[in-house]
Amino acid sequence: MAWEVQEFRRLVGSHTGSASTRVPMILDGGDAARVAAIELHSAPCLGMRFQFDGATWEVTRAKDHVRGWVARPVPIPWSAS
Repeated sequence: MAWEVQEFRRLVGSHTGSASTRVPMILDGGDAARVAAIELHSAPCLGMRFQFDGATWEVTRAKDHVRGWVARPVPIPWSAS
């Protein structure tokens, strides 16, 4: 897994009118990783899913004293046509 910060983006949640915070999230795509400031209306937690750049991401690692929150893309279900 290569770690390469490519860009810094902000994702605005779909809820309006409630307090929110921006949470730095490491988006680990496998080949490379990037950081995005995700605007959330609740505290992040393991298993939380969100949409970003046309993909669904799932939080797979909690923040600790060394690294921040990590999310990986949710695999697209394969279907035989």
